[in-house]
Amino acid sequence: MKEHIFQLSSLDHAAERVYLRCCFCFSTTNEESDFDKISAHLTATVKRTIAHMPILAGVVRPSQAQGQAGRTEVMVKREQVNGFKPMIKILSHGEFPHTYKDLEVAGMSPAILFNDKLTPLPNLSAAESSPAFGIQANFVSGGLLVALSLHQAVADIVGFQTIITHLSSNLPTYYITDDDIHDMAVDQSRLRDRLSGSRGAKVEASAVKNTSDEGLHAVESAICGRMFAFNTKLIDGVAALVNERLLIIRKDASTTVHSSNVLFAILWKGIVRARRRASQAPAPSLAAESAVLLPVNVRKAIDPALDEGYMGNATLEIAVNHSTVNLMMPFDVGTLGAAALAIHTGIQGVNEQHIRSVIAGINAGADLADLGKKNANDAAAMKIADWSGLNVAEKGHLGLGLGKPGWVRKIGREMTADGCTVHAVKEDEGLWEVMVEIEEDVMGVLLKDDGFMAFVAHVA
Repeated sequence: MKEHIFQLSSLDHAAERVYLRCCFCFSTTNEESDFDKISAHLTATVKRTIAHMPILAGVVRPSQAQGQAGRTEVMVKREQVNGFKPMIKILSHGEFPHTYKDLEVAGMSPAILFNDKLTPLPNLSAAESSPAFGIQANFVSGGLLVALSLHQAVADIVGFQTIITHLSSNLPTYYITDDDIHDMAVDQSRLRDRLSGSRGAKVEASAVKNTSDEGLHAVESAICGRMFAFNTKLIDGVAALVNERLLIIRKDASTTVHSSNVLFAILWKGIVRARRRASQAPAPSLAAESAVLLPVNVRKAIDPALDEGYMGNATLEIAVNHSTVNLMMPFDVGTLGAAALAIHTGIQGVNEQHIRSVIAGINAGADLADLGKKNANDAAAMKIADWSGLNVAEKGHLGLGLGKPGWVRKIGREMTADGCTVHAVKEDEGLWEVMVEIEEDVMGVLLKDDGFMAFVAHVA
């Protein structure tokens, strides 16, 4: 059986070696005929998608070529492409003692959805060889939970949207050949190579200046996850007031702080305050700074620009630093505005020179596997992942004939201290959902922070 190799970019190699895990939740009947029809629809749409994106049928493994330690590649065989299909399970009450109605009443709580029954793959990839992609349909009483797992060496969250769009499109069916896969592998490898060169840029020093101590804990605490639904009107209102202050006080009409900047600032302030209080940290010095790691899509920041449908990793994780004293102060327009402006400035400051310097640092690394672990365990106070661009309203039906999903959730087999995952805005409800995964003691303090909770409509 012929092997086809998809070469990965420097940004792919440096990605944390875990799976992006997302669950689409649909209401259904309990009719057996519906199970059969939905299963047939899903199998057909998955097979069509894999034929158009054969890299998803492959395995991520250590690179067989000589060179930098820790490099990976995706190996694909035609037999893997033709044989790929979703896992389909009808879960008994003993396996999953929750009806879809129960899940809705609980707000699709992470406490229920994070278990080892619903996902096709574990949270972490194996060091030797791991599937690039997996999909599992779980029928429960009154509903369907479709869990997708994507290896982060293959694509970022924007690339994940491309997969969802393909699954939800009526793609033509065709029989793929070895020549087809070879041509796709060559094209993909060349495209990804555009994010492998430093173009003479020098390695920059780490931008993380976490000189505060809110990451310290007196006792070890288990990880827990809660889903916070933020009131979009309140967040939009704060953004408007911040921009008004910029115009009046700073005479700055060129800078527009976005609602997303304000939401990130609320999360940043809330978790820094909660961590310091949970660890009983002393008052910070005036010079102390806390850092937050934020994702920035750089597809349009390089020349020539990459298409938004580019499948690989083109999201940089940047560090934004801000005064710990300011973050510890009460929630008001002034303190939120300062944090939101720092976030906005950090994101806007990403240019091709910075991108190439990051790539230079990756290319200079002794072992890329260790670099991925370092990125995941940086000294930053917190990390934010941005899934708000997932177009689930129009492109989330997955070709199942069930309409758009009622809920979309991050999912997994166990909780990890991933920080915050910002989901798409629910425009019809005026809610912006964020999953927060932090230590139990920190979560307890966060839930009692009246300033933070004033922006929250409900918690699941």
